[in-house]
Amino acid sequence: MAANHARTNVLILGCGRLGASIANRYSESGINVIAVDKDEEAFDRLDQLFAGDRQRGEATDVSFLRRSCAIETASRLFIVTGDDNANLFLAELASKTFHIPCIYVRFDDPDRALLVKGLPGVKAISPFQLTLERLGELEKEDEE
Repeated sequence: MAANHARTNVLILGCGRLGASIANRYSESGINVIAVDKDEEAFDRLDQLFAGDRQRGEATDVSFLRRSCAIETASRLFIVTGDDNANLFLAELASKTFHIPCIYVRFDDPDRALLVKGLPGVKAISPFQLTLERLGELEKEDEE
């Protein structure tokens, strides 16, 4: 990582429903956002008023991340591709190589969260786990 780069970007790897929603939220706040996806049609999920950058390419291509996505300037990274193995690789890369201070990584398999435990800046999320937690909250509401 180049020490002289100011960290000002929010970088989102994967522009599915979750990635596009995150990108739209940050863009609406006036924050510099870069949304990345290998599928050009994925960018159709972004709002018409999306003011960020769209980058078509492979999220696992390190030279692409450097050249086209300014990964060294990312202050916050959301890794939300549909591939748990790619997400694991990207979380390790972002933490160990680029030292991004705040990294959120989604895993469909909640057991993968153990593989990033202890990596600086990395927080794992799992739709499965979040759904279970929300169901528990709803059940408590029903009991009241």
